[in-house]
Parts: sequence; structure tokens; C-alpha cells
Amino acid sequence: MNLLQNAGFDAGYRAWNGIEEITVAEGWLPFWVAQHPEDAAWKNRRPVYRPALRALEPYRARSGPASQMVGTSWATHIAGLMQTVSVTQGQPLRLTAYGHAWSTNADVIEQSIDPGNVRLRVGIDPYGGKNPFDGRIIWSAQRVIYDGFAQPLTVDAAAQSVSVTVYLMSSAEWPKKHNDVYWDDVSLEPVSVIASSSAGNRDILLTLNSSTQQVGYPVSIQATSGHPFLSPDVLISGPQGSLKAAPGQEREGGRGYAWQSEFIPSLPGPYTVTFTLGDVAAISSSIQISSAVGGQSVIPIVKPVPDRTPGLTSHGMPRTQYSRVYVLLPPTAGSEWLNAIVASQVWEEHHWTVGYSADDAGIGDLDQRTVLVVNAPAWPDPILPWLEMWYPGVKVIPITAVASSDLTSILKSLDLSKVPELG
Repeated sequence: MNLLQNAGFDAGYRAWNGIEEITVAEGWLPFWVAQHPEDAAWKNRRPVYRPALRALEPYRARSGPASQMVGTSWATHIAGLMQTVSVTQGQPLRLTAYGHAWSTNADVIEQSIDPGNVRLRVGIDPYGGKNPFDGRIIWSAQRVIYDGFAQPLTVDAAAQSVSVTVYLMSSAEWPKKHNDVYWDDVSLEPVSVIASSSAGNRDILLTLNSSTQQVGYPVSIQATSGHPFLSPDVLISGPQGSLKAAPGQEREGGRGYAWQSEFIPSLPGPYTVTFTLGDVAAISSSIQISSAVGGQSVIPIVKPVPDRTPGLTSHGMPRTQYSRVYVLLPPTAGSEWLNAIVASQVWEEHHWTVGYSADDAGIGDLDQRTVLVVNAPAWPDPILPWLEMWYPGVKVIPITAVASSDLTSILKSLDLSKVPELG
């Protein structure tokens, strides 16, 4: 017996508080983290809520005529849906929900190319509270699911009151043109006992990434956690069948633990990676692979890859500590911009490094790393959050110059000791 109202998001919608941009399924309420005045313009924007109609978007509804979309454009969000229902106190309950994200700067409907790390989870407040950030909420593991409804998110809890509140939450970490999440087929049902794995380690995040999402190109598998991994098992399921992955590499660093491996898909279609840690609930993530240009096809393999987890201390050690300033030009900048830097005399006076490589700008186990990012919007992807993610500890200073001559003037008058870093 499903205790939820309008669990399939097919029984009507209304504009919440009369706001058309927040059109929510009947029986459900929206929630989101509001943007702070000090947040970057792209961070934590209020999302758009709307029905995703099967007639117009057939990939977005798992069953019935519609699903609920929650999303932002060129921005991030922490947001979702909630519903409070009456229950019998003490009754064990199981919440199950299907969801997936479409996260990309491209407009390819079925593919999240270079996604923004959109994480999904579901939760039960066994006390029936109305705060989605209450510490008493029992949450499922976070999962990253792109481009199709895969295995459902599930969590169990025993009701501690005569009502409980269920939550469907998504968190987009990096701004993309499309950071859209689709929810469908939610159920809250009484069960005889609570699954022991429901109380397992919930801080594990499993992500799949591919630079092309095409056959013949590697798909990286990465799991991160605040706790060490204990003999994980990895199963890859796809059009060519299933295979069990060999253990990958584990690393410990500034933001916890990371485990990495990769595989190369040989056939187009959906691939699901299931990550299991002993008796902890299995965590899955999915990715859609398309046909490669030229019809490439290779045998799938799984092998460890060098760790590239944000925050892990894998930088090269310098011979001696020094303070480095890197003037980072966008890929579109021509020679006139290099001439402008020379004309400012900062290179002659300070010997600052000048270049076009964001990795060169951020890398190095130095106590002081400063990156002057010239015209950040000219990068094809958001460069400021990228530097923040891959090279924590770097002081990032954005510079906007309409013309190369403006850059000369800005650099001449720049006093790094008085310029606040980004964020």
C-alpha cells in the first residue's frame, strides 16, 4: 500500500504560491537552499519546477504521462520535493523513488556530456518534521544517475510519530546549461522489518565520468567517502553483459578517501556500475554511451587509473617553497593579450608566470599559489569553480578586461596584498 499522494506525479500540478516557475505536482511541496548574498552568481539559484510531459519529453517519464522536473540553468542548486503523510507510530517504512539528472552544457537530449556532479538522495523524517536539513532525517546513499531511470533510491525508517515526511533531494555541484533532475514513481510502504543495510555508510558518493560518452573511450569510476573503503566490489552492467571489476586504487587525502578505476565500453547503450561495501547497501550510478565516430569497438576492460580526486595531495613537491603568481589567459586570447602583459611590466618586475593552461596555473605543492584569471566567461566551461574543485588552496582572483589595453592598466595598478580572493 503506497501511503503517498500523487506518487507518480500524474494527478495534476499547481503554481506554488502563484509562482509559475514553481509548478509542483499536487500533494507535494518544493524546497531549496536560498542563495546567500555572498554566493557566486551561479551558486544556489532558485530552481524551476515544472511537469515533464511524456508527449513532449518521452525520456523523462518512467511511467504515466508525466514526471516532476526540478532544475537550474547555468547555475547550481540544492533542492527537491517533500510530502508529509499520516502513519502508525512505530511502523517500519520503506521509501523508494526513481530519479535521474540531465547535466551538460550541450543540448544532446539523451547525454550528460561533462556533467556537473548532480547527486540524488531520498530521506524519511520519522518525526514528521518540515525541515529538509533536520539532523533526524534518515537518508539514502547519495547517487549520481544520468540520462535515464536506473535502480531506485531506497531508504528504510521506523515512524517515531503519527506522521512522517519524505524528501527527494538533488544537489548540483557545478553550473551547467542544463542541471535538470526528473523524479517519478515514488512509494512509501509499510514493511515488516527495516533492512540492516539502510543504516550503513551514507557519505559514499559514486560518480561516472567520460570526456566523450562514446564507445571505445574510457569511463572513469570514482567513489569518495569520509571513511576508508573495505574491500569494495564493483559490477558493471551494460549491453555487452556484466563483468566484475578488479579492485581499483584507493587514496587518502585532504577531503577523505577516494577509490578509482575505469572501463572502456564496447557497445552503445546504458551502463550501470554498482559499488558494494560488505553489508552496506549497494550504490549505483549510470551513464549513457553512444556509438563512436568511425564505428570503433573494443573489448571492455577494467584497470586502475592514477588518482585525480579534488582535494587529494598528489601535487609535485617543489625543490624549495616560493610564492607563485600565474596570469591565466583564456583559450581565445591572441598575441595582443601577451603583449599587454609584457607592456604592464609585471613580468619584468615580478617574473609572474603567464600561460593558457589551468592545470599549470593550479598545480604544485606550494604554500602560496595565486591565479589571476583573465576574462573567466571566455572559457568554454566555468573556470572559477573548476579551479576551486581541482586545486583547493589556490588564491583565485578574476580580472575582467574588455580590451587588451585594459589588461595592461589593470595589471599596472594591481596590488595583490589588497585584492580579496574569490569566495
